[in-house]
Formats: sequence, C-alpha cells, structure tokens
Amino acid sequence: QAADVGGVGGAMTRTLSPLLRTEVSTEALLKLLLGVWVDQGRPPSQYLVILDQAPAGASVQTCTVRTTRPSGERKETPALIKISGSKVSWSHSYVLDVDSATQQIIKWQHNAGGRGFVWMREASASSAPVS
Repeated sequence: QAADVGGVGGAMTRTLSPLLRTEVSTEALLKLLLGVWVDQGRPPSQYLVILDQAPAGASVQTCTVRTTRPSGERKETPALIKISGSKVSWSHSYVLDVDSATQQIIKWQHNAGGRGFVWMREASASSAPVS
C-alpha cells in the first residue's frame, strides 16, 4: 500500500496503525525529498538530495545534500537530512513542515522559532543536475 499513499500526511496515512504509518511515512518522505530543489535566493542555490546507504536495522534514514551556489561553488554534505519516523530534520537547527509539504514546495522551520526557508522543486528539465 505504500505506493498508493499520495503526498505526505495524507488521509490514508493517518488511518493506518502507528507502526505501519511510520514505515509508509518514511517511504513517502523519501519519495518527496529526493531530487533537485532550489531555494528562494535571487539567484537561487540548487540542492540535490540523495539517499544514503543505511546500515541494516537502522532506525534513522539519512540523505546527502549536494549544494551548488549561484557563484558555482559546490559543497557536498553527507547525512545532512535525517528521517526518523515522520520527523525530518536538516542538521540540528531545522525541521521539515510535513503538514504543508508537497511534491513542488517544502518548508524548513527553525527549531528555535527563527527564520526558516523554502525549497521549490527544480522546474527546468533542461537544467543539468548538480554533480
């Protein structure tokens, strides 16, 4: 049934048992997060989110983020995003607003109430992915 769950936090997810919901939510969150995103900078930075290899039995899934700044500077940060159940964190300072997340826009909220940031799915199919 995991493939039938559309989006994050959908009605179907909420009707499942807590254990199954966690498994489905993690899969749905990974499906949502992986790929190329841009921020709201002018010009924007680009972020490629890649699934990391998880050790057998791991309760936390991680993703590496490859960032390309407008200047062309590139940085790769292993395990920058962590998924534990339905909680997704960016480093230790931000958490994904799962309730408002869509396939096109995600919002990262600051843990201490500071300024967050928004990512939009890369719209240009002709853009070369970050490598």
